[in-house]
Amino acid sequence: MKVGSFCNRDPVTVRRDTEIREAARSMRTHHVGALVVVDGGRPVGIVTDRDLVIEVLAGDVSDDKLTIGDVMTQDVGVIEEDEGFSEALVKMAELGARRLPVVDARGHLVGMVSLDDILECYAELTDRLRSVLGQELWRETYRRR
Repeated sequence: MKVGSFCNRDPVTVRRDTEIREAARSMRTHHVGALVVVDGGRPVGIVTDRDLVIEVLAGDVSDDKLTIGDVMTQDVGVIEEDEGFSEALVKMAELGARRLPVVDARGHLVGMVSLDDILECYAELTDRLRSVLGQELWRETYRRR
C-alpha cells in the first residue's frame, strides 16, 4: 500500500521564523504533536511537542526570542508518496522517528505519515486476513455437509 493513500494530506506547517509560543498554540489548536517546517513548499525540518518540552521547557530557556528554526530537527527524513509503508517503516527505524513528511516527485510536501497511520494499515490488513481465513473455514465446513 502506497504511503500517499493513507497519510494525513493536511499536515500543519510552520516557517523557520515562527515563534515558539505560536507553534505550540498551533499544535494545540490542530491537535497535532508535530509541525513540518517548510520553505518554498519543501520540508526543511520538523518540530515535535517533545522538542519543545526537552529543548525549551526542560532546558529552562527563555522562549521570548526563540523561533522554530532554533529547535527544529533539520535532518528531516522524507518519504515519497508512491513508496510503500514498508519503506516508511525502514526509514523511521533508521532515523528513530515516529513521523515522516510525505513529498511528491518534486519534493513538495503533500502529507505526513505517522507510526500510528502505519499501525492502522497493518491492523486493517490483519483483519482482512482474518476474514479470509474465517470465510475459508466456513465454506469448507458447509461444503462437507
